[in-house]
Amino acid sequence: MPSAKGYIKSHPGGSKFTATFVLDEINHHFDGNLNPNVQDFTSNVATLEYEDVGQLTGQQQFNGKIGISDITLNLANGPKIAGSLTMPVDPAVTVSGSGTWSSKSS
Repeated sequence: MPSAKGYIKSHPGGSKFTATFVLDEINHHFDGNLNPNVQDFTSNVATLEYEDVGQLTGQQQFNGKIGISDITLNLANGPKIAGSLTMPVDPAVTVSGSGTWSSKSS
């Protein structure tokens, strides 16, 4: 399964986040909405696993877990986003939501 390195960062308020990964010099961004809201979090060492770059388009549903020391998001169409958190999220929270992929040359 191909993979790419990147990072994940929440936005203030705890309901949104952006995950960014670089594949072949193209930045792929996944902008997501979280349910429920979560305390601020960052993962500077995140990995995206996917089968085909075609999965990294459009809007996708996801579910996963944030905390205590890591984050895992499983997208409905197959890709998985995971990483270690820079600061703990305690207690851990089971999350769901949706996000939209976009890409831009780096």
